[in-house]
Amino acid sequence: MSNTSDSTKNQNKDRWSFIQNDLENAMNTWQELEKAKVGPSPEEEQLVKIKTIIGQLKEKLEQF
Repeated sequence: MSNTSDSTKNQNKDRWSFIQNDLENAMNTWQELEKAKVGPSPEEEQLVKIKTIIGQLKEKLEQF
C-alpha cells in the first residue's frame, strides 16, 4: 500500500513541478515581451496629433 501511496505522491509532485515550470516559462516570456514593447507607430502618433487639432478646432468653433 505504501508503494501506491508513494507513487501517487511522486506523480503529484511531478505534476506540480511541471505546472511550476510552465508558469515560470510563461512569466519569462511575458517579461521578454514587455521589454520588447515599442512605442506607437508613426501613424498612431499622427492620429493622436490630428485628434488633438480637431479637439482644439472644436473648442474654437464653440466660442463663435
